[in-house]
Amino acid sequence: MIEVFAGSAVLCAVAKQAGLSCSIAIDKVKKKSARSTIFQLDLLNSKDRTLLYQWMQSPMLLWVHLAPVCGTASRARDIRRFDGDPLPLRSNEYPEGLPDLAENEMTRVQIANLLFQYACEIFLAATSLGVLVTMENPKNSYFWLTCWLLCILKEIPVFFADFQVCMLGGSRDKWTRIMANFPAIESLNIRCDHTH
Repeated sequence: MIEVFAGSAVLCAVAKQAGLSCSIAIDKVKKKSARSTIFQLDLLNSKDRTLLYQWMQSPMLLWVHLAPVCGTASRARDIRRFDGDPLPLRSNEYPEGLPDLAENEMTRVQIANLLFQYACEIFLAATSLGVLVTMENPKNSYFWLTCWLLCILKEIPVFFADFQVCMLGGSRDKWTRIMANFPAIESLNIRCDHTH
């Protein structure tokens, strides 16, 4: 298993506990709180992308999980309670970025877009290799409306699971969406039952 945009590498650690002992986690930075070893790759760098594609060619690879950072695509930015709150960077009409962004905001969005595009390319590449692949972001993220994601929907059959993370061990009732190239993911469609 390869966990891309691994953050704290929790999924990789759990995969190892479940028997996928050769699982690896990839991220640009190593967090001190990481639960598994993180291989530092900058996926904006072509050499690092090439290395990831080489790893994906392994006949032992069963699953790739992608969790691109959602900061610029978060709808929480649409909630303006106080002066100084982060400004919206995207909208339903402009999921790849609002046209009137300041230069520093536009740079952030462009970097995020390159990573979104690359995540979608990895999704398709893994599918073409016959590997199970999942991709995660908040359920209401603008990421799900981007042109790269919509291209996947036109090219291959995909399946979705929308669930509240508190039902799967998380501490909050935040809605998350996982897209996969296999239908079994739909069994994770879970709404909070308020029993915990």
